[in-house]
Amino acid sequence: MMLGDFEIIVVDDNSNPEFVDFDKFPGMNDSSVEVYLTKEGKGAGYARNVGLKYAKGIWIIFADADDFFVPNAFSIIDNYLDNNADMILFKSQSVDSETFEVMKRNVTTNSAIDEYLEGRLTAKNVALRYYVPWGRMIKSNFIRDNDIHFDEIVVSNDVMFATKAACNTDEIQISSNIIYCITFRKGSLWNSKRNIDIRIKTHIRRNSYILKYGYKEDIIPVIVCIHKWCKHSLKLYLKCLYIAISSGVLFQGFFLYIKRKMRNKKFHN
Repeated sequence: MMLGDFEIIVVDDNSNPEFVDFDKFPGMNDSSVEVYLTKEGKGAGYARNVGLKYAKGIWIIFADADDFFVPNAFSIIDNYLDNNADMILFKSQSVDSETFEVMKRNVTTNSAIDEYLEGRLTAKNVALRYYVPWGRMIKSNFIRDNDIHFDEIVVSNDVMFATKAACNTDEIQISSNIIYCITFRKGSLWNSKRNIDIRIKTHIRRNSYILKYGYKEDIIPVIVCIHKWCKHSLKLYLKCLYIAISSGVLFQGFFLYIKRKMRNKKFHN
């Protein structure tokens, strides 16, 4: 893959100039890079939507500012450029941002791909459990034809983008190759307990959306998420319980989830 084969779009949405040197902003004086400096301050979902607006390429590949592609990523990507799928999902790796110690942040997506390779999940199942925008190639025409965009919310802005993409195509290919590395740091949005209520509300929307398409086996019950995300804070636990109970979805899909877990445990034993 040559530099002219792809476009690089960088979107900075109102970063603090005390931390970002805009006089030396990456790509600003590079003809191969398009830089868009917005002042909305709406976060990652908004910034990705801006990037989608200006993207001209056949394929879209997302990257966050604190992550990076592995050294052979674009050699791997090159093999998929003529692929007929709407979406190609890859494995990824994660490391501590300071020590580069291997972490397990991406365990859900990698585990789903492993289950697919073992013949226990379909490509659709994997896509429905692959919430994140990175580590994938997705056709730009597919995104536009299905009017898929990111929620412009503080956290979980990628969940509905990934869910709608998964539900609206059967042209999905799964790869065991790793193309992307996530960095993990204390204080990041992913690692924060703030805005858990927004995560819960988004997850409720996600479950409702996939139910509409009949994929009930891919629901992750809200009670499971509450226990996972809020178990160290009684106040958060009760707040999110109230949200789920008010929505009438606290145990939605719970028995199917337990059945799936038991089946997986039996397989591994």
